[in-house]
Amino acid sequence: MTENVIVAIDGGPASAAALDWAITRAVDRSSAESDAQPIELELTTVVELGWSPHDVALSFQPAYERALAAATHEVERRAPGCRRTSYIRHGVPVDELVRASASADLMVIGSNKTGLLTGAVYGTLPLRLAAHAHCPVVVVPATWRPRIGPVVVGFDDDPAGPAA
Repeated sequence: MTENVIVAIDGGPASAAALDWAITRAVDRSSAESDAQPIELELTTVVELGWSPHDVALSFQPAYERALAAATHEVERRAPGCRRTSYIRHGVPVDELVRASASADLMVIGSNKTGLLTGAVYGTLPLRLAAHAHCPVVVVPATWRPRIGPVVVGFDDDPAGPAA
């Protein structure tokens, strides 16, 4: 069985970090000697039509197409055996990504949240997506870089109180 991973692409540094994270996951899975599920990457960009007259918003579509083409090329270069698809969606980004998440096992999105004010302006899309998506969401900071070592995860299944 294949894990379907959607990666949100917009051409910015946070998007590049999300793509890097997803490619690293795909390469690690394909090189693992275990029975890890192979990954199919769905590279998705959303042309937002609601913020301006329709013709103006569509004039930005070539930039989104270039970002998607560059992301596809990066997957081909770094993970040539990885199955991949590309989609351009039209609409409100969070709505379109939530809709897409219904057919995904995992969604990956970058975040430019680097400070209080910047986070208030740029950090809301990943948080809204995480709250409404139909699958788990990985929010990758723009400064993310792959590292080797253990991952520490906190978990508390006691509904009476917060995790310590």
